[in-house]
Amino acid sequence: MISPRPVVYVIGCREWTHEGKNYYKIGRSIHPHNRIKQLKQHFNRKNLKFRFVFETRVDGESEVEKHLHRTFRKQRVKDDASTELFQVDINVIKNELRQLEERGSGTILPSSMMK
Repeated sequence: MISPRPVVYVIGCREWTHEGKNYYKIGRSIHPHNRIKQLKQHFNRKNLKFRFVFETRVDGESEVEKHLHRTFRKQRVKDDASTELFQVDINVIKNELRQLEERGSGTILPSSMMK
């Protein structure tokens, strides 16, 4: 288990689909394991999984999260229940995180660290 540190996460659930396309929650936390427990209760889903976790510098998670939300604003799921949900191909998200990593905004953590 990783110690508390600022991260931006991308969480998916196999039931989160619309018209055959998946959607993902993009958020931030300094305690990602606690956060996913909260989200499992909020969305009433036991099978939420981290797809990506992007470790940022201290106080950098807000900036990275805002960047991703702006980048994918046109793909935001629009309904009353949506909380930072975006209908974006996972490879597009991954590529954006890689670009942020190349610019020195953070590091993509191996998904095995989040189990």
